[in-house]
Amino acid sequence: MRDPRDIYQENLDRVAVRLWARDFDGVCDLLLVPPPVGTGAGVEDGGAIRRNLADYCRSLDEFGAQGYHRLCLEAAYTSDEGVQIRGRHRTFVLAGGAHVIPPYDCEMDLLMTPHGWKAARLRLLADSVAIPIIDPAEFRPRENATESLP
Repeated sequence: MRDPRDIYQENLDRVAVRLWARDFDGVCDLLLVPPPVGTGAGVEDGGAIRRNLADYCRSLDEFGAQGYHRLCLEAAYTSDEGVQIRGRHRTFVLAGGAHVIPPYDCEMDLLMTPHGWKAARLRLLADSVAIPIIDPAEFRPRENATESLP
């Protein structure tokens, strides 16, 4: 069996590339639709997911984001058959090498389907007030920020 961390990171990378390219249909191809998303957003269909993704990308643009990276912190199979993975990852939104919002962690479940690995659940592991993804008016990057990735 493949290392679950490799599978998890591959999914993170595929989603990030598609999200950055504003390929929302491509992102949805990597999700179970409707997914049991644990963000409290009540996302139930592909149209709602696409709207949420577009809102998120508008927020990234308003923050002046120049990079969007997600890094697997841990992942493990949760079934003996090797068809489910639960992992945790950290998201970095950057401009000029500095964080434009604080890095934040998410937990995600992947499920093997006839069409490949799909995200079955995504849960933000931070206070949504502290991570103002949809409303950039709540957070502004520091001018001349010097904080960079460790």
